[in-house]
Amino acid sequence: MLKSSTSFQNVRLKVAILCISLTIQTAGAVAAAVPAMIDSFANRSTTEIQSLLTIPSFSIMLFIILSSGIIKYIGKRNTVLIGLTIALLGGLLPAFTSNFYLILLGRFLFGAGTGLYNSLTISLIGDCFERDEQQNLIGLQSATAALGNSVATFIAGLLLSVNWHSSFLVYLAIIPMIIIFSLGYTKRIEKETSVEVKNDTVAHVNKKLSPAVLLGIFTLFFFFVSVIVMLTSSALAIQQLGLAHSELLSLALSVAGI
Repeated sequence: MLKSSTSFQNVRLKVAILCISLTIQTAGAVAAAVPAMIDSFANRSTTEIQSLLTIPSFSIMLFIILSSGIIKYIGKRNTVLIGLTIALLGGLLPAFTSNFYLILLGRFLFGAGTGLYNSLTISLIGDCFERDEQQNLIGLQSATAALGNSVATFIAGLLLSVNWHSSFLVYLAIIPMIIIFSLGYTKRIEKETSVEVKNDTVAHVNKKLSPAVLLGIFTLFFFFVSVIVMLTSSALAIQQLGLAHSELLSLALSVAGI
């Protein structure tokens, strides 16, 4: 834990760690763009267009698994910065191309980048803080992720009024996140926490997941399956029912997130 940091450094570190949670739930922020994309890609099936919302979830899962090995080689700070950069490039790619396969690649890259640092949004809190401060920050991390998703979905809906390409510009928000994190979580801080983290890892290496934790994992799995169905189908349902003001879907999803 960081015992020598000043109050300002402490606040800056908290902001740096929390800010990287803002986009970990935003893969579906562009859900309202699905009908417009279906119209644009008349030669593609509805399922193929919907896959643009679900493919990031697959790559997130894949790279969460791979991230532990990557962290060992390049460290946590570099892993977060590389992950954010990949997510930025992948998130913005659909804004500048109409090639379906490039868009699919961009969505995969967004998920891959997010997956690289996803687990670190929690573990960095555990590395740098303890006791009540740690628990409070974990609660704030969850709230930050939900808030980021709600705001991103709302902004993507506003950008959709231009065209569906523009809705992907919402991922420009990753740029200030890269800056804030690189300034707040410095190499010095990473070095200060690395020794304690190694000692904690040795002390807890033999711990196993309890049945309650496993139940929680399966419960969350089925919860997010239902959320993905809602994200990928809501826009299509509004379109097929011929409801007015379908552009308000992003606002509705934002409110649901809050």
